[in-house]
Amino acid sequence: MKVELEIHPSFIESCYIILKNNYISINIKTPHEAIEHTENIVDLTWSFEDIDNNLFASITELTDKIIKVSKKDDRLILDGVSLICKMQKDSTTTQYNFKCPEPNTSELELILNYFSLINNLDIDNNLNNYLELLEGYFIDRLPFKEFNEDPHRLRIYGSLSIYEKKGLEDKIVEVAKKNNLIVDMTNFQTMGYVLHECFSPLKNVKNLKFWVNDSSMEHLTKAGFEKSQMKLN
Repeated sequence: MKVELEIHPSFIESCYIILKNNYISINIKTPHEAIEHTENIVDLTWSFEDIDNNLFASITELTDKIIKVSKKDDRLILDGVSLICKMQKDSTTTQYNFKCPEPNTSELELILNYFSLINNLDIDNNLNNYLELLEGYFIDRLPFKEFNEDPHRLRIYGSLSIYEKKGLEDKIVEVAKKNNLIVDMTNFQTMGYVLHECFSPLKNVKNLKFWVNDSSMEHLTKAGFEKSQMKLN
């Protein structure tokens, strides 16, 4: 038996996942229709063995259930994510196409099971970065992670909108109490300029460093931080 999942988000590369027995293959690549519009073509593949049997069983059961009760998804969704789940039994393949899974549905439970399975694997930084961006299409939580390291590290990833303003303010005020702090924005995408003021408390941190990419460096510079505080990834 083999199950597959295709994930096609609006603003990042597509993901193709194959599960068979205790094996998983994950392929991230630029959709064919988008290749002529970008210079940075992505095509990355990871393979793992000895995956979690319980999660594999749960994913298989959910895929079977979703396909059996499937109905046409006619919702008009402009920016979001479209998905295809497939199941192959013997020589027969069945599938179900759907969009932006809603809370408390088998479709969302299926996706979260995939996240759990992959996050239990020994994944590298490239796959981790992709998953951080992908989770925003399915999981309603602030895009922050904290690491109790020395120095303490706050990781901010993905895109920040006005809806995250209060959460960002609270988190920055909290970590600004640290004497030694790294703000890791190597997987940051963008934010509205109105959010720049949320970073102001960091100017009181005694030993502050930023790990940045080009986008986060630009935003932090406009927010009043010195490039000497930044390490470009």
